[in-house]
Amino acid sequence: MKLLINLCAHDGIISYYAGVGTIVKGYVKLFYKYCNSLNCEYKINLFTPEYNTNSFGYSKTIHIEHLNLKNVEIFLISNGTNGQTGFGNVPEWQNLVNNTAKVINKIDISCFDKVITVCNDGPFAKLPEIIKPAVNHKKIWIPHSSHAASPGSLKLKWEQEAIDFINNDNLSFLGANSEFMGRHMLDEFSIKKHKILPITCGEVLDSKEPVIYGKPFAELFKQIENYDAMVFAFGRAEEYKNLEAALLLKKELNLPSVVIARSYSTDQPILNTYRQLAAKTEATLFIDPPDNFSKYILQNFKKKVIMLIPSKREPFGLIINEIRRLNRNNILIVANDIGGLSEQIDDTKDGVLVNLDNLQESALKILKYFNDKDMHRMNLQAQITLKKDMI
Repeated sequence: MKLLINLCAHDGIISYYAGVGTIVKGYVKLFYKYCNSLNCEYKINLFTPEYNTNSFGYSKTIHIEHLNLKNVEIFLISNGTNGQTGFGNVPEWQNLVNNTAKVINKIDISCFDKVITVCNDGPFAKLPEIIKPAVNHKKIWIPHSSHAASPGSLKLKWEQEAIDFINNDNLSFLGANSEFMGRHMLDEFSIKKHKILPITCGEVLDSKEPVIYGKPFAELFKQIENYDAMVFAFGRAEEYKNLEAALLLKKELNLPSVVIARSYSTDQPILNTYRQLAAKTEATLFIDPPDNFSKYILQNFKKKVIMLIPSKREPFGLIINEIRRLNRNNILIVANDIGGLSEQIDDTKDGVLVNLDNLQESALKILKYFNDKDMHRMNLQAQITLKKDMI
């Protein structure tokens, strides 16, 4: 068998700045491992917007890692911004899919027994519509978020048109990386049920990623290493990530709070909100520390940690499985009881779900299970859950 896989994504191929990037990195490993296990002739094409070394999110490490994979080729596609914007807006998305389709349409599809094109997130949603049809070519769009909450927006129209095409094309499908996202696409976009493919998020459990920590990690860690316990949260500096909840829980739990916020730009107004709240609550706030500092903390902090995932909305929430992979008995995973987060946790069995609209009740429930016995029990069950649900 001769197999061709086209994997398209705005993040995770030569850049890394969001959850989509984490998922896509997993997809690359997953497809590569799968193709090699088949012992067949294969080619993997990776399509991403063009970046330069000064582009936001560009990662030389990931770029080199993917360049070195056998039978893998990277295509940097212009979206009209000359590498300044990876995600972009609808006109830039249109440039991106048009230019990607030009490359794919030049490939002699007849040379392959099977061809699969996987399109990730909004920027590539309408690529299946532009690719030339072929009986051996299946196309999958995987939405990692949606603009259903923005009625009348161009991005919502773009996504709805992508769904309309999938509904009427025999070889096009929607990949749902959670039951929550599948239901959302059914209810808000009217995707036909038989068009939904349930997929995993590309976790490869036997993969080991070496992480090199330099001196700055240890210096920053000195600020918190002597805490007896702590509430910890990290994420992008966006309103829906709800990092403020970790700062506010400091008072309710009577524990130190540590928050890591990753910015899109140094002048984001929400950064000042974080700074003011951290000063008021006497919490520890890190803005844009070195990459992997959150992982460094979780691997090196020896006392008990409440690992809080406070998002107000989340289609999947990768942090939960990332923490489970560490296999640490001193970490209690606590998530807001919403969307794809609640789907991943069996409450009080392998983590704790709380309603962060009520901080006082949340604190009482967290403290009930914040003890060595329950944390050890939940971590054991979390390892079973992780191995059952992932690849």
